[in-house]
Amino acid sequence: MGTRMSTDTDRRELGVPARLGLYGAILLVVFAAAYVLAGALVPDETVQRWTEHSAPVPGTVFQTNEEVAA
Repeated sequence: MGTRMSTDTDRRELGVPARLGLYGAILLVVFAAAYVLAGALVPDETVQRWTEHSAPVPGTVFQTNEEVAA
């Protein structure tokens, strides 16, 4: 008697554009946080060793830091 049945009109659902916008904003926050955390947690020496030992992509020109600076 005193209870109220919820109906479809009582629910507040986000529309498709709002959901996509929210999804995009959350993705942006996640990727920004990953970028900041990686910059803070991965030592520069590790990045330097990784780039020195990585093989160049076929069909591209690989230049060392010294060649770029010259």
